[in-house]
Amino acid sequence: MKKILENLIKEGLLQKEKGIKPDQISRRLKRALADLNNSKLLLKEDAVGAYIMAYDAMLQAGIALILALGYRPKVINFHKTVVVAAGEILGEDYSATIKKFDQMRKCRHQAVYEAEIISAGEAEAAI
Repeated sequence: MKKILENLIKEGLLQKEKGIKPDQISRRLKRALADLNNSKLLLKEDAVGAYIMAYDAMLQAGIALILALGYRPKVINFHKTVVVAAGEILGEDYSATIKKFDQMRKCRHQAVYEAEIISAGEAEAAI
């Protein structure tokens, strides 16, 4: 197991989970696809909503990846844990994607909790 995953477990942010069923993973992947498709539909009417949906698609896919390896993120720092764990699992080849995922996490946080505006261009780039 990679060092960061070990650290996430030690910090109580990630836990080994027995009995994760394939349908739990496939439901997450189906939700990710639905969120991505819905983000495309929202783009012309609601850039913030489209961006959040695109982020949610990435989040669901990240959770599916973690579950597939027999782990589950805990509630504390859930979104950040998914980003960090996904980056560690996917490795250096996906560092640009994970960096974008983390930027989206921060931007989504600002949009949801601070009512920050997201442009249509930002939303389109996220999709």
